[in-house]
Amino acid sequence: MANRIPLVVDVLDSNKIKELPVGDNLDLGGAGVTNAGTINATDIRINNVSFNNPFSGDYNDLTNKPSIPTVPSALSAFANDVGYLAAGITTDVISEGVTNEYFTLAKTDARVNAQTGSNLDLSLKTITALKDVDDVTVSDDGKILYYDHASTSWKWKVDAGGITTFTALTDVDAVTGTNDGDILYYDHATTSFKWKADASSFTFSVGADDSTLRAISTTESIKFIGGTGITTASDSEGNITTTIGNIGDLVDVGVAGATNGQVLTYDSGASTWGPGSIAAPSNIDDLADVDTVSTTPVDDYVLSFKGATSKWEPRVLNNVDAATVTTSPDATAAAQFVTFVAVSDSSSQELRTDASVTYNPSTNVLSATSFTGTTVNTTNLNVSGSVANGVNEITFAGDLKVASTKEIRYYDTDNSHFIGFKSAGTVTASKSFTLPDGDGTTNQVLTTDGNETLSWSTPSGTGELNEDSYKTIKISGQTDVVASAAADELTLVAGTNITMTTAADEITINSTGGGGGT
Repeated sequence: MANRIPLVVDVLDSNKIKELPVGDNLDLGGAGVTNAGTINATDIRINNVSFNNPFSGDYNDLTNKPSIPTVPSALSAFANDVGYLAAGITTDVISEGVTNEYFTLAKTDARVNAQTGSNLDLSLKTITALKDVDDVTVSDDGKILYYDHASTSWKWKVDAGGITTFTALTDVDAVTGTNDGDILYYDHATTSFKWKADASSFTFSVGADDSTLRAISTTESIKFIGGTGITTASDSEGNITTTIGNIGDLVDVGVAGATNGQVLTYDSGASTWGPGSIAAPSNIDDLADVDTVSTTPVDDYVLSFKGATSKWEPRVLNNVDAATVTTSPDATAAAQFVTFVAVSDSSSQELRTDASVTYNPSTNVLSATSFTGTTVNTTNLNVSGSVANGVNEITFAGDLKVASTKEIRYYDTDNSHFIGFKSAGTVTASKSFTLPDGDGTTNQVLTTDGNETLSWSTPSGTGELNEDSYKTIKISGQTDVVASAAADELTLVAGTNITMTTAADEITINSTGGGGGT
C-alpha cells in the first residue's frame, strides 16, 4: 500500500483544497481518530506529555516481573554440593578418573623410563641444557664443573689447583688395572663417579671397486693405501692427502722415448698406450668421408652431405638451395642471427651475421631494424619498424591486410599525433568500397549507392547533414511520435478545456474548465 498525502482545506488561503504541506500539523478540531491502522510517528503526546518511551524506567513499575533467586552466602547451601565445595578440599579426597589422571612424581618417572629406558640419551643435548646444571656466562671461562650436594645441582667454580690427576677428585673412584677401557659414569645413589665397562659397539662395512664388502668393528681401523702412481699421507689431526703422480705411472701407459709433438696411441695387441705420431692431412679430400673426385669443386661451391654415399661432396650454392633450407622449432632460441655469404671467389672469405637481422625458429618470425629492396617474396610480411625503398614508396601487388581491428595511422610532421582509421569490432559481411574520381566541390559529402560505390553528393535543403528537427518523442502509455522527413513538423493539439498560446519560443498551456484552477 502506497503512502498518500491528504487533501485539506486551507482556511488561510480562501478555503482552497490543497495537499497538506510537509511540516504542517493536521488540526482535527477536537475530533478523534477511529478505525485507524498502523500510525507511524516519531513521537506521541497526550496533554503535551511525550509517550515516545511509555515506560518510566523503574523496574518496580513493571508487572509480571520474573523471580530472581537469592545467591546463598555459603557453598554448602548449593543443592548439588556433595562436600567438594568445602573450604580446604584437595585432590586427596576426590576420586581419580579413568581418562584424566592426576600427576604424580612416580607416574612421571615411570612414563619417562618407559619411553627412554632407565638411562636418558643426552647425546644431542649440551651439558648446560640439563636442569641441574647452572647456566654458563662469560665469566665462567676456565672454570670447572662440580656437584653441590646442598643444592643438588652442578655449579661452576675456579679450579683451586692441588689436584693433578682426574682420579684425585673426591667424588671419582680410584682406577685399578681392571679399569682399562672402562668409561666414567655418575652414580646418583653414592653421589660419585664410578668406572664400568663400555658395553657399546659398532660395525660397518666398506668396499672398493671390486664390490667386496668388508666389516669393520669397534676396535679395528681403516688404512688408505695409494695404487699405481698414487700416494697418500695423513697429518696429526687425521687429514688424509691423496697425490696423483705422472701419466707414466699408470700401468698401461709407457712414455719411454717420447719426443715433442707426439701423442699417445693405443696398441691393441699389447693393450697399452705409448708415444706415437699422426700424419696431418694436407687437403680436405684426404679425409675419408670427403669426396672431391666425383664432383670437381669450382669457385663458390660448398660441401654438402649426401646420405646415399655417406660422404661430403661439393655442389653449387644457389637461390633454390637456399630457399629450401628447413628449420626446426626451438623454443629456447628467442633470436638467432641470420648468416650471410659474400658473392665473391676471393680467398679468406668469412661468414658474417647482422645483429639487426634475427630469426626465431620457434615462432617463424624474421625481424630486422629496416628492409631496403624492391621485392619481398613472401605471403605474409610482419614488419615492426620502417620499410623503405629508393623512392619512399611501397608497392603491393595484392591486397593490403590490416588484421584484428588494427589502425592505418597518418601522423603529423613531428610524429607526435595521428589520425587513424580502423574496422568495426564486428563486421557482418565483407565490403570493398570504390572511391570516386577526383575531388568534390565545397560542402559536398561522400555517399554510397548501396552497392559499395562512393560518390560526391550535395546535401538537400540548407546543406546541413542533420536536418531533422526531432527524431522520436516518447510519451508514457502512448505511441511514439516519429519524424518521417527532414522537414517534418510537430503539431500540438489542444484538448477539451485546454487552451494554448505562444510567445516567441514559449508555449503556454492553460486549463479553461473545472473549478477554475490553472
